[in-house]
Amino acid sequence: KNILVPTDGSSASKVALGYGIWLAKKLGARLSGLHVLDVRALRGPFFRDISGALGFVPFQNYEPAIEQILEERAKVILREFEEQTAEQGVQAKTASTVGVIPEVIAERGAKADLIVLGQVGEHAEWHRGMMGNTTESVVRRSSRPVLVVPDEFCEIHRILVAYDGSTHSAGALHLGCELAADVRTPILALIVTDDEVEAATLSAEASDYIDPFPVDSEIRLAKGNPEEVILEHADSCDADLIVMGAHGHGRIRQFILGSTTAYVIRKSRVPVLLAR
Repeated sequence: KNILVPTDGSSASKVALGYGIWLAKKLGARLSGLHVLDVRALRGPFFRDISGALGFVPFQNYEPAIEQILEERAKVILREFEEQTAEQGVQAKTASTVGVIPEVIAERGAKADLIVLGQVGEHAEWHRGMMGNTTESVVRRSSRPVLVVPDEFCEIHRILVAYDGSTHSAGALHLGCELAADVRTPILALIVTDDEVEAATLSAEASDYIDPFPVDSEIRLAKGNPEEVILEHADSCDADLIVMGAHGHGRIRQFILGSTTAYVIRKSRVPVLLAR
């Protein structure tokens, strides 16, 4: 019911807003737009060191002016956010604050039901084939589901859920089923394992999870490297959304982004919804 969409004015954050609006309409949700002025850019030692080395007036003399410029930019970005949501008839509120960007997003996101953000932000040209630092940090820190979107918007008509029997993947399957029921799309549960006994066990588990939901479903078994197989099947079945657990197995890894998850986020051409 409450979707947080951080925005920095980049094309990626505008695509994230597109997904936020689409979901808000489908789910009857409200959007929260958030712009964070990076405190590290405003008060970091780098600019002080540069100004001192070049003999400039101490950096603190310029800091208020720079902060004012960034605040004006934030107002423009959030005004555009409000105009787009109003155009689409979606309830929205916006806020601007100063802080460490991923920390603030994760903190504000704890009060939302979902966070939507782009694979990369305003410095996309620095992250060719990689996930942006802010996105990765938010995914690691967030206590809520995070939807990481690519650079183009596409409506969701089919959902693929990666299921491996872990607690996080069970949460992903439940979340995927709930979403599929709400937006009325079919769901594919993909199990990747080379062990036939495990495949049978996981297939039965997945069926038990899916059965209570009023959705068209399919359970598919596959072998190979999970990250590659997930992307291949997302393409072959025309999935518009991949849902998976954010972390790997075990308590030690609860704050570490799973390697399969990180690979899928970086390479996926469709949004990836990460369950907690």
